Amino acid sequence: MTFVLPGEGSSLPLTLSFAACVELCQRSRPNVGNELDQSTIRPQKRNEGSAPDARVWLTIAWHPDVARVGQSIEVLAASELKLSRLEPLFGAEPLGSPFLSRQPVSLKLKSGGVDVAASPRASALRVDGQDVSGHLSLSAERVRRGVVLTLSERVVLVLHRRDVAPAADSLGLVGASEAIERLRALTARVAASRGCVLLRGESGTGKELIARALGRPGAPFVAVNVAAIPESTAAAELFGHAKGAFTGAETARDGLFVSADGGTLFLDEIGELSLDLQAALLRVLETGEVQPLGKPARKVDVRVIAATDADLDGKLEARTFREALFHRLATHVIQLPPLRERREDIGRLFVHFLRDEVKSAARLEDLKGEKPWLPASVLERSVLHAWPGNVRALRNAVRRLCSMSDGPLTDAEVSQVLGAGPLSSAAEPAPPTEKSTIDDDALLEALRANAWKPTPTARQLGISRTTLYALIDASTRLRKAKDVSREELESALKKHGGVLSLVAAQFEVSERGLALRCRELGLDSSVDDS
Repeated sequence: MTFVLPGEGSSLPLTLSFAACVELCQRSRPNVGNELDQSTIRPQKRNEGSAPDARVWLTIAWHPDVARVGQSIEVLAASELKLSRLEPLFGAEPLGSPFLSRQPVSLKLKSGGVDVAASPRASALRVDGQDVSGHLSLSAERVRRGVVLTLSERVVLVLHRRDVAPAADSLGLVGASEAIERLRALTARVAASRGCVLLRGESGTGKELIARALGRPGAPFVAVNVAAIPESTAAAELFGHAKGAFTGAETARDGLFVSADGGTLFLDEIGELSLDLQAALLRVLETGEVQPLGKPARKVDVRVIAATDADLDGKLEARTFREALFHRLATHVIQLPPLRERREDIGRLFVHFLRDEVKSAARLEDLKGEKPWLPASVLERSVLHAWPGNVRALRNAVRRLCSMSDGPLTDAEVSQVLGAGPLSSAAEPAPPTEKSTIDDDALLEALRANAWKPTPTARQLGISRTTLYALIDASTRLRKAKDVSREELESALKKHGGVLSLVAAQFEVSERGLALRCRELGLDSSVDDS
């Protein structure tokens, strides 16, 4: 089947195959991604690892030759992967450390997980910080999180999932995990588009780095932490003021929007902006004009990128963040992954920061000695650590480790930086998986009791919002807002006079998810504020 379309810039018709037409429509579809209601539109996640044909990789997280850190090899289902001094080949080189045995530790895919077998004379093996000899079966879920293998106290490897081949560092992002590859691809697409961007993610995940990658090339980039601006002067800081416009205004000021005119303004911690300033910011975004205090309004051309680690969903429900501003800012939404979901990247990041801190080439050579000043156990602990401060915390930890001693670091010094306690405790998933104890009946009851609002539902069930979304996604009984058809929506909107809360109650789906679905389909709706 073919379609005939008018030729662009020409009177000649354009003939497309059905497949090409579908692809064209998909490419031209507007970006409506929004993390507010993940039952409607969710970021891509790693596969759960249960499929027998899942791709499993092995990445070097630490090696006496730091140039080897980050090298990867795929564990193939059809063969047994052997780990020893002489094999496997990462590129053209074996692991090669003289401290490793020639007798192998073998890995073999089985039922989505991995079987580990160590011969009696193989290298001493620790798995997630625990000594292992003989045979061990690793579940698919454990591999999905990332399993840390330490060989002979010298080489640290991470066994993990990845559905794409590793790529070189780019956009200032260090790492080759699947999460980072998705982030790079999405950032590149959004950078080439128009409209505001909302960056969401935990503190220390690199939101300003992404904001700079999204900025207009060769144009001003102005960054401000709005939480650090006193509320009494915030309007003047953002929008400018005339001399004498208020007490203390001894000179005129253009304001940050004017400073960023033609370029990009990065508003960090946007969730801390007061309601009055939210209203003023919304007006600027809607009109393209700033109103300096005591001066005439002026047009500005600024791409606004906002970022937050706050619970905007909770703020929206509590009406401490304006919904209209949220939707203005969230033309594009980028969710940054936490470091604990990128275990295979921690070695590369560690070495990246290590090179910045260790200026002496001789100090790096000291990593290869009989008693290296930075033992492999440091990386073992680092990969297993939950990193609540994410990449920023890892960078600071590397700085402290490098400044603590010129000789080999002791366990006490390492524990001072990375925390004490058994390594196995750090190997547990974060946040913990609570979903196995909640069945569909309990989930449905809680959602109904809380009108499908995610924050109070998660609170009632005693789980995280992330786990709630995973439960909704896995349920075969619950309907998602994205599954409501145009015809059903049009009929229900007509029946209920366009009041979205009543339509959501009819379909038993999230009201915010349904609002996004209406927006995606171009349908008018109204929110019931009663």
